[in-house]
Amino acid sequence: MFRTKIKKREAEIIKILNSLADCTPEQKEQKITSIQDLYALELFDNKQYAQCIKEFTKLKKDPAEVIKLFPELSGDDKEKTKKIAGKDLQCAMVALIPYLKDVKAKILNKTGQDEGTTQTQQLELIDTTLLKCYLLINAEVSPLLRNSNHCLVEEAETVLLHHKKHRDLMILYQTKGLHLKALQLLSLLKEQGKEQDTNLDIYQETMKYLKRLGAEHINLIFKFSDWILKEHPEKGLKIFTEENVEAEKLPRREIYNFLKDEHESLVIPYLEHVIHNWNDSTSLFHNALIEIYREKITDKKGQLSDIEVQHIRLKLLRFLEKSTHYTPETVAVHFPTDSLFEERAIIYGKLEHHEQALAILVLILGDVDKALRYCDIVGARPNDEGPDVYVILMKILINPEQSSARIGKALANVPRHPDTAVPDLDKALIILDKYANYISPLKALAVLPDSVPLDRLKHFLESAMDGQLMMKRRMQVAKGLWYAEQVQTEELEHFYQSKSIVINDGDVCPVCKKRFGNQSAFVRYPNVWVYMCGRTRPVTRGDATTSSAPPNGCVYSRHSAARLCGPMDKASAS
Repeated sequence: MFRTKIKKREAEIIKILNSLADCTPEQKEQKITSIQDLYALELFDNKQYAQCIKEFTKLKKDPAEVIKLFPELSGDDKEKTKKIAGKDLQCAMVALIPYLKDVKAKILNKTGQDEGTTQTQQLELIDTTLLKCYLLINAEVSPLLRNSNHCLVEEAETVLLHHKKHRDLMILYQTKGLHLKALQLLSLLKEQGKEQDTNLDIYQETMKYLKRLGAEHINLIFKFSDWILKEHPEKGLKIFTEENVEAEKLPRREIYNFLKDEHESLVIPYLEHVIHNWNDSTSLFHNALIEIYREKITDKKGQLSDIEVQHIRLKLLRFLEKSTHYTPETVAVHFPTDSLFEERAIIYGKLEHHEQALAILVLILGDVDKALRYCDIVGARPNDEGPDVYVILMKILINPEQSSARIGKALANVPRHPDTAVPDLDKALIILDKYANYISPLKALAVLPDSVPLDRLKHFLESAMDGQLMMKRRMQVAKGLWYAEQVQTEELEHFYQSKSIVINDGDVCPVCKKRFGNQSAFVRYPNVWVYMCGRTRPVTRGDATTSSAPPNGCVYSRHSAARLCGPMDKASAS
């Protein structure tokens, strides 16, 4: 059959050649083109694909017409009997692929053509055909799909699924922005259990894909991360806590609500990461973390072992002490009145309720050492209330009954610790001696009972006097330094104010030789004996350096410092 075709074409060529003599130049050119076209088709029928493509290139043949010659690519079922196979198919594709790439490059290099019409249609046809060519010869298609391609999605989707190229189909969906279809494909493959057949790690691929999505696709992330968070909770949380820009920009409040509603066990690690790793200062997150810690210790204590409860409580105590972004008055409302007394004391401390905080530590917990550590922390703060906490602690130790009445209504019925329920004057005096430098003598003496012997206060009074004398000396030294600085400043001010300059209408700039007018501006530097006018021009004077400047002025430079020129200081010049 092919031989018959070739004979018919040869006859057509002979006929055209015989009629060339009677043609006009335009008709002659058209007939020659027809001959070349017939010759290219004859080459194609003879399976000389490389030479055939060269002829089509010379003729600038429409790529759609060239692609139609390949029934494997055109999808025309009527031409099934003419499909190319085996080595011939390999040779045909090797010749066609460079041709399509060359045509695509030429189309892209064209300027001034409206995209969305002929150019776009040609690019869609070429890229889709290239994809089919690669698949027919089992070549790598991901480079084509990763770049900005014009493949027709539905057609490309069909051929990729036919060849089971699920990973490449994922790339196509991603480059086209079809994230929902990509994630639906992964979900379908997981449900069908085709992970082994596709050689695709569904879990890893879904994780990677979700991590690349930004905040604008947060609902997709929530929807398709659900099964990962259930099956691989710790690794799945990396979708929201990965150390990259995409994860940090995700809406944290929405993620917190999602995890709280659907994956409650992951709320604590998420909040800890947001607060400790990303230094988020949102009060909502700090309050929420405290509340969840508290619930784990109290409401859900039966679900945790003693070691786990102890570990969470230690984290709660540290967080209450270090965080400055939670609202104490809000979290204090939810704390129990029969436990977590140390935590409540820290919260009272944040509220500056030092007497209540110390009363809890001493009267309820009976731990004076913790109360002293509390005083050390508060005393180290740069405020006026710091030194008073030691006095408050002494007052609680000396008169526990009075302090117990001020502990607050919430803890009024809590049993008091037997070791600190009775007055302990000796311990108060020990604190007085140990922290004498941090305690105001007047405030301390005000809380001490009159029965305390004077010799018992000897060490405290001596230390207090030494501290007051040292403070007095420091103030005297500081006062002297401030006074010396003031005197020096006044002398410097007087020195500069005593300088006077006399400039007459007849004075001439020694550099530019121009008189000073009413519009001139003058500056006198203390280490330069030349006054400066507003005009600038290069000049060399004495040890001055020469520099380039606009021609309508002058510059005088001394010691490598640029100066404007001006009249001499007569006193200095003389």
